[in-house]
Amino acid sequence: MYNLIVTAQEGAWNKSLFEIDKGRCIVGFSDDEIVDQYAELSPDAIEKAKKFVTLFCYEDFVAGNPKIGFITSISMRGRNVRLRFDAHEIGGVLSTEKLKSIDDQLEFLGGELNRSHWAIKNADLINILIRSSMTVPELIKLRSTTGLSHLQSATDFANHFTSMLISRATGEGCDPDHYKVLRNFFMLNSIYEDVVPEFIKDCADHNQFLHFIKPKFARYEERRIYLRTELSALTERAKNGTILPSAAIITEKLRLIDSEGVNIEWQKAIDRSDVDPSGAITSARTLLETVCKHILDSESIEYDSDSIELNALYREVAKTLNLTPENHKDLIYKQILGGCSGIINGLGSLRNKMGDAHGKGIRTVKPKARHAQLAVNLSGGMCQFLIQTYSESKNDRKAT
Repeated sequence: MYNLIVTAQEGAWNKSLFEIDKGRCIVGFSDDEIVDQYAELSPDAIEKAKKFVTLFCYEDFVAGNPKIGFITSISMRGRNVRLRFDAHEIGGVLSTEKLKSIDDQLEFLGGELNRSHWAIKNADLINILIRSSMTVPELIKLRSTTGLSHLQSATDFANHFTSMLISRATGEGCDPDHYKVLRNFFMLNSIYEDVVPEFIKDCADHNQFLHFIKPKFARYEERRIYLRTELSALTERAKNGTILPSAAIITEKLRLIDSEGVNIEWQKAIDRSDVDPSGAITSARTLLETVCKHILDSESIEYDSDSIELNALYREVAKTLNLTPENHKDLIYKQILGGCSGIINGLGSLRNKMGDAHGKGIRTVKPKARHAQLAVNLSGGMCQFLIQTYSESKNDRKAT
């Protein structure tokens, strides 16, 4: 089963929050049995719907390619249903026209892409896309595996893998399929090549793993300590990716801003940097935009939130925080602050060229993990600098 969400809001799937009238949820384009089970959005129905992989689409006349991902939270706001989500680009350029060519497999009904709505379908979305020569992000394929949909990041996968191995080593249950898909995820992703323990590489299934661990340590506690130690580097790599060690520092500084949107975008940027480079680049740019808007909003400085570009936003923030190069006499500060402007412009251009916010042509260059990591690091560093500068500016004003 999968969720299908269609909207007429251009750029909606480049964000992380979406609202839709409850009257357009489930009813209308879902089978009667599904409507009976899910339309009221009971707590049980909500938890089940969050486990389904989700296809995020635009109506026929709206520019933008569909994305794939998961709904992360569902709540009510008056008559509207508020959805938080995590959406990723689909490789192979899945367009609305391509969807129409496989609409029977996806169980689309007549006019489905001409009306904003949320439906639940009985089809196997992942396999349909793969059969249609689409590239589904490994993160999504893994999360769509039965029993693993609650895992939302590489960190979750590493922690779950560790717990699963400990359970197997101490006489408890271990799903053999989960062992294989998690092992493959880390084995086939080059970022983990140097931190996957040798015994994981050697043990193709959970039984081989048990035959390895049993004679090595007689006591359960020894096995627990050994596995936690051996897998600690893998867990740390999953947590930080190949992001610079400053990621933890940046995370801490971003918490100075009491904004859920800022912290969500930063985490999305980190999580996507290795598995969805295009999405990570878009999140890096969105993070900068969110921080700049937060500062301007906090200072009651007006701007056109619908049309203002990132470089124009930054110019307003730079003026507010006295970060414009022309306001400083020292050459080194002029160079550094001029470099900051260059970073902002560069990230905006990189997002337009390599991010997932726009449709792609056949010859579009696909970004690699290193491009995403560069964008995320630059964005995080700039945001840390802006937040610290703004915080110190506020404290100075209070002191006077």
